[in-house]
Amino acid sequence: MAFNMNPYTQGGWSNQSGQQTWGTAPSIFGALPSLTTTPRSIQPDSVTFQFAQFNTTVLNCVVVGPQSRVAYRIVTEATTPSCTIWKDNESRNVAMVQWQNPTLEIRGVTPRQRVRDWLRLAPDQRFV
Repeated sequence: MAFNMNPYTQGGWSNQSGQQTWGTAPSIFGALPSLTTTPRSIQPDSVTFQFAQFNTTVLNCVVVGPQSRVAYRIVTEATTPSCTIWKDNESRNVAMVQWQNPTLEIRGVTPRQRVRDWLRLAPDQRFV
């Protein structure tokens, strides 16, 4: 697993010197942290993305990047709720999660694999 693929480490949540430094804000569906303040570890040249325009849930929304431009669309069809697809601005599929026996595929980045192999637990088994 590449270090930069873990959204918790990208957001600045880590366990340094035995002290827990991750945020206490509520998360989105218990999977990703929400920020109340900007972590100190975010570099000046970092890019911020936000989930927006929820169509019922985060499983049907857009991801907004710099200059409030839509970077991705997250789509979960009602006819196939066991699969969520991320599409780019040209409607190309760039990533997919299958929720039954959870697997993840990111085109050109990582082949289909179990989510638990891609996003591992911390040594204390409490956080990613």
